[in-house]
Amino acid sequence: MKSTSSAPRKKASVSSRQEWVPQPHQQKALNLLTSVANGGLFLDPGMGKTSIVLEAFRRFKAEGQVDKLIVLAPLRVASVAWPGELAKWSNFQDLTSTLVWGPKKDRRLEDDVDIYLINHEFLNTRSVTSLPPLLEKHRCMLVVDESTAFKNPSSKRFKTLRLLLPCFVRRYILTGTPIPNGVEGLWSQCFIIDEGGMLGSKLMKFRNTYMRPVFRPGVPVTLWEAAPGAVEKISDLVSPVVLQLKGEDYLKLPDYIFNEIAVDIPRKEYDLLEKELLLHLQSQTVASPNVASNIIRLRQVANGAVYTNTAFSEYEEIHTAKLDALEELLLELEGKPCLLLYQFAHDIDRIRRRVGIVPTLSNTTPSTAQRMCDQFVAGELPVLAGHPASMGHGLNLQGGGAHHMIWFGLDYNLEYWQQTLQRLRRQGNTAPSVTIHTIVANRTIEQTISQTLQDKNSNQQLFLTSLRDTLSIH
Repeated sequence: MKSTSSAPRKKASVSSRQEWVPQPHQQKALNLLTSVANGGLFLDPGMGKTSIVLEAFRRFKAEGQVDKLIVLAPLRVASVAWPGELAKWSNFQDLTSTLVWGPKKDRRLEDDVDIYLINHEFLNTRSVTSLPPLLEKHRCMLVVDESTAFKNPSSKRFKTLRLLLPCFVRRYILTGTPIPNGVEGLWSQCFIIDEGGMLGSKLMKFRNTYMRPVFRPGVPVTLWEAAPGAVEKISDLVSPVVLQLKGEDYLKLPDYIFNEIAVDIPRKEYDLLEKELLLHLQSQTVASPNVASNIIRLRQVANGAVYTNTAFSEYEEIHTAKLDALEELLLELEGKPCLLLYQFAHDIDRIRRRVGIVPTLSNTTPSTAQRMCDQFVAGELPVLAGHPASMGHGLNLQGGGAHHMIWFGLDYNLEYWQQTLQRLRRQGNTAPSVTIHTIVANRTIEQTISQTLQDKNSNQQLFLTSLRDTLSIH
């Protein structure tokens, strides 16, 4: 593959590449993309969304329908997953690409290539002004990978992309978790597909049609929840142009085993903070920043430390209950490879002080992250750590048969939770099961978080099941 990139990767020889032959579920997805100019693939991680899109683009280009492919994706997905698929399959050997990233990202858009791999954050920079000339000169196809990054219609990235949408001749979104925090997040994602054709062009109209306000005494309405029957109605509307597939229906995947490790923590500081949070929640003049701050602090205490000066990352250790449990668990695993998820910077600092150097994917360059991933898959790293935000997308870590994942703490973000779990439960992992170890503090907010994740998951599963049922009828 000829390639122009700000982060060059070793090229695979043409002779070493395999031919990409779509599996039955991939053929279904390919059929959708080639039958609609604008659509979406809601496929579980590991089902081959990237190669499906590349094959569709290859066909469109060969038929003279499009000239260029613009991919908007998280940095690690853009710098690792997409180049990896291009290099792996012989079908794509004639496609060229460039990674639009780094100090010379503006100039990368001047490269004469077929595919431009662009980080989501690019839309928040001044360099985005370099994109319209490219779109005016060529017939471009847009793919928004991990489209939930655009679920907030008030975000700068969505507002910028919204202005550019009419410039593309084809538009597709990709995600495995379309509504991790409720149905409202689906509105802006579907807007990328058809500019409001399915779910309306105004968010407020969408809310009034498919949602209902959550009223709290003395507090302006800021929360909305799905109205009865709304999930099914929405799935009916989007089903003609969106395909939803579950990995377990098509692939042989390891089973999940969940192992909750409950630890007792000192109560004094935690109980004081909990009372303070309760006062905020009961107040009729509650300020959400205060509530959010209290919740974050409670999560920190549950993990064992709190920041005393966030600007300088200074913190005070309160207890070692979770560290004790983690050390015991790692001894139990006896060097078996495992992924370790942490929530705060002081978590990984304390973990390293206790168990020694642990490599982490957070705050690393794409090339360094790829090297660590390769070492982990090869069995050279017994533990690979990272924040769920850096672990959740674009990593294929199942190749070495790793089947243990440890969560040092929990967060409310369902997308991070689900996407990270599926870094190991993917096609190619020959282990019979993947064990998820969660170290949870007894009688703390972590137990509430665990239940909240289950509730959000039930709402998302209702939507995905409804969508799948609708598609099976059509």
